[in-house]
Amino acid sequence: ARLLLARPGPMPGAMARRALSDDAKAKAAEAEQQQQQQEEAAGQTEAAGEPAAQNEELAALKEQVAKLEAEAKEAKDKMLRAYAEMENVRQRSKREVESAQTYANQKFAKALLSTADNLVRALEAVPEEERSGDGANKHLASLYEGIAMTEGELSKVLKSNGVVPFGAVGDKFDPQMHEAMMQMPHAEIQPNHVALVIQRGFMYKDRVLRPAQVGTVRPN
Repeated sequence: ARLLLARPGPMPGAMARRALSDDAKAKAAEAEQQQQQQEEAAGQTEAAGEPAAQNEELAALKEQVAKLEAEAKEAKDKMLRAYAEMENVRQRSKREVESAQTYANQKFAKALLSTADNLVRALEAVPEEERSGDGANKHLASLYEGIAMTEGELSKVLKSNGVVPFGAVGDKFDPQMHEAMMQMPHAEIQPNHVALVIQRGFMYKDRVLRPAQVGTVRPN
C-alpha cells in the first residue's frame, strides 16, 4: 500500500504578507483613481474658465488697438496741420520774395517822376513861335531840342523798367487811379469823366505809382 503524505499548507507569515500586498495595491489603485478624477475635474474647470479668460484678453487687445489707432490718427492730424502751416509759410515767403524782386525799384522810380514832370513843364513853357519860324530864337530852339531829347530818353528808361504814364482828357474817373482836384461843367465830355489833367499819373508794372491829378466833369 502507498503511503500518502499530506501537502503542507501555507505558512501564516506568507499569508499575512500577501494580504498586506493586496490591500496596498487596492489602496494604490484607489488613490490613482481619485487623482485621475481630480485631474479630470480640474481639467473641466480649466476648460470652462478658458473662454472667459480669452474674452478678457481679446477685450484688452481691442482696447489697446483702439487706443493706438486714436493716437495714430491724432499724430497724423498734427503732421498734416504742420505740413499745411509749413506750406503756407513757404508760399507766403515765395510771394514776398517775388514781390520784393518785382517792386525793388519802385521807390527809385517814384523819385524820378518829379524830374520827368519838370522836363515836360520846361517843354510846355517854350512858345512854339520862339522855337520855330522866322522869329525863332535859335538858342532857345536849341535848348528846347536838348530838353526834348533828355525827356524822351528818360521816358524810354522809365518805360523799359515798367513805369508808364497815364491820364488823359476823356478817361472815365477811377478813384483808384485818379485824384479829383476840382469839378467843372463841360458840354462835350460826360459826367464823371476827366476834363482836365493837372498832373500825369504813373503805373509801375501793375501798381499805381502815382495817381493822376485831374479835374472831372460835374454831374448834371
